[in-house]
Amino acid sequence: MNIHVLFPSIIQTHESIPLGHLRPLGWQRRADGPILEDSLNIEPARFYHLFVQGNRSVVIRGIVSALDVLWTDSYLSKRYGHLNVTVAKRKQRLVDTLIMMPFKTFLEQYRQDDLYMNTIIPDEMKTEASLPSLITCGIFSKRLLEPILWISAGDTASLLYAHAQNTLHCVLDGRKDFIIYDTSNKYPHELDLIKQSNGDLFSRIDVDLVNTYKYKYLHNLPWYWTTLFEGDCLFIPAYKFFQVRAHGRTIALSIDMAPPDIRNDFIGLDCERNPPIYISLDKG
Repeated sequence: MNIHVLFPSIIQTHESIPLGHLRPLGWQRRADGPILEDSLNIEPARFYHLFVQGNRSVVIRGIVSALDVLWTDSYLSKRYGHLNVTVAKRKQRLVDTLIMMPFKTFLEQYRQDDLYMNTIIPDEMKTEASLPSLITCGIFSKRLLEPILWISAGDTASLLYAHAQNTLHCVLDGRKDFIIYDTSNKYPHELDLIKQSNGDLFSRIDVDLVNTYKYKYLHNLPWYWTTLFEGDCLFIPAYKFFQVRAHGRTIALSIDMAPPDIRNDFIGLDCERNPPIYISLDKG
């Protein structure tokens, strides 16, 4: 599987059809630039003021550790194969059929059977994964939700969607490409949205074959991009529309955080002055 995919793609024009018609999402106009990056030593107060209150995405590289133990399929199967995990089809759908199966069974099948795993990370695995110290103190620590572990192989494409929660998405192994759209309102009807019971918003747009006659709005919608590799994290504010593609075997962790009342200032009396960059997930 080729993981050296060019991203963003070089846009090709054709006189007789709209730009990016029946092409993947992102071909409908040139990217407006890369997503902003900040230092891995960013302080929690700065992160809160600039990006949580500011409703801005940011990439922080190297803020989670490389896996202490190489999570090969054989290692995961031997150590954690007895655990039950949640699995779905590789190309995300508006209504995914989630399946529970033993982790060992998933690892035996996912490379051939068009499957990916998205499951609350089992407690037994938390000692071998890390959590950025950035979100373990102050207003963040009381708003952390259960982290989700993602494992996939081959080319995996998400829908275009927006979470009701703030999300920190971290790649532990492999590569993921992100598109984030800069919409002027929380509910852009032009994206043909479906609202889920948990507040998440999903677009009906086919991210692999975009119909630009129907979704011409995309020609005027600014978008920004980033590629995450091992140790990198991307903060995505609530109701910010994004789409992600994974290439080859990829392991990632997403941590949702309930959005705070951004009218409040950051209070971080429990935040250390010079904390470690990351801690073990079981201590978070």
